[in-house]
Amino acid sequence: MVLGKKGAAMRGHRRGQQGAILVLTAFLLPFIIAFTGLAVDLGNLYVQHQRLQNAADAAVLAGAKAYAENNEKVDSHPKADARAKEYIIGQYHNLATDEEIDTPQYKAKEYNKKIYYRVDLSKKVPLYFLSFIKKKQPVDVISIASIEENKQDDSPGFFNNLFIFSNSFNCTNSIEHPDIINGKDSPQNQGHPASDLVSTVFDGRISYTDGTGSPSASWTPGTIRYSDQANLDRYFTSAAKEHGKTLKDMFDDSQNAKFSSDGTFQFGLWGKAEFTPYNYETFLNYMRTFMKDVPTISQDITVNPNNPLFKSNKISVNNVGNFSIKVDQSLPESDDPIYIYVKMNQYPDIVKIELGADTGRPLIICVDAQASVGKPKVHVELNGHTFKGVIYNPYANLWEGTHINCNNSKFIGTVVCPKIEVQGGNGQFIYKDFMKNNNTDGGSGSGSGTGVSKDSPIRLVSSPEGLKWN
Repeated sequence: MVLGKKGAAMRGHRRGQQGAILVLTAFLLPFIIAFTGLAVDLGNLYVQHQRLQNAADAAVLAGAKAYAENNEKVDSHPKADARAKEYIIGQYHNLATDEEIDTPQYKAKEYNKKIYYRVDLSKKVPLYFLSFIKKKQPVDVISIASIEENKQDDSPGFFNNLFIFSNSFNCTNSIEHPDIINGKDSPQNQGHPASDLVSTVFDGRISYTDGTGSPSASWTPGTIRYSDQANLDRYFTSAAKEHGKTLKDMFDDSQNAKFSSDGTFQFGLWGKAEFTPYNYETFLNYMRTFMKDVPTISQDITVNPNNPLFKSNKISVNNVGNFSIKVDQSLPESDDPIYIYVKMNQYPDIVKIELGADTGRPLIICVDAQASVGKPKVHVELNGHTFKGVIYNPYANLWEGTHINCNNSKFIGTVVCPKIEVQGGNGQFIYKDFMKNNNTDGGSGSGSGTGVSKDSPIRLVSSPEGLKWN
């Protein structure tokens, strides 16, 4: 009987505990739901804020570049605003085309001899769990870019040549119908249209060097072959493909190409390789100093305007053996270069550059393997796109060197390597110096007293202290 009373008491105690738990659960449940809703809504607000910020950053950089390129004024910058809009909801939009955002605001101000261009974005984000408190929460972002006067004196014009090599240069498939070229002295061939014969063209000087800066022109490289199919002693410019030019013109000594002092092609149908007293260490030492304080990475690079690496114009890669640069999406079109310095490890193998889109901006790629025991090779796949910039590989693997597949593609800039292999038909190579101030056609003057041009440095910045936007 005593045990029965004790068991009943225990059962009553358990029922009391269960009741207390139910009461506590009922009391806490609203708080649990509220905190869950708060977490979900705050998470969504954070995601929307990041999306808006990324869009604003891309837009402000594009707009600032258009501002400088078109020499606009702080009180009138329609081209900058139109370019910026393309990166929000237009051609290169970072937001969904049907996404509802408030009207973007675009502003420009001059302060301390710099131009500041600003993009404001805002959006009302719906609240779900907390909608009983508030239906929508505004999300606002601001992005600012500085446009500085183009006073860069770190661009002395290092190359003035399309190709610079020391051991060999070989171009495959630069000629169509090699049998006609080989029979150039036959009267029946001399009237053949040049446009039907010339495939890959070179609007820039092809130069060889001993790599030490020696002024002696008596030094000669191992081999120079302008085509594996035809017996040539010359390379052809784009002018050789003009209507009316014939095979006879291509081998007329009066049709040799002329170049300006800075290496830019002027006129003429053909050229030959010339000696250049170039020192391989010149640009290499410059890049080492230029990149001295830049934080390093060791992973492959994907070129994409949304990649945070490309908010800077300097990227330093350290201690790599295999390395790739893949152009996934074009950067905003301009001639403002991005410098990529690649320090190889002791036993490097390959640097691969692959285009899935035009680069948009010039990529100045410097491969430093001077201290490496092994030497790297560089493979460039243009894949029908346009590369702008420099490929600098002065201490390369002499079996492969730098290999460029240019089929139906365009290369604008310079290649420096002991051995250069060009493969593919219908390619176009054009020399251009993207680092020299006086090699641009940009003017100065912003209508506000600060001189900016298409080559003005542009950076994402915070609003400087003292600048009033209203």
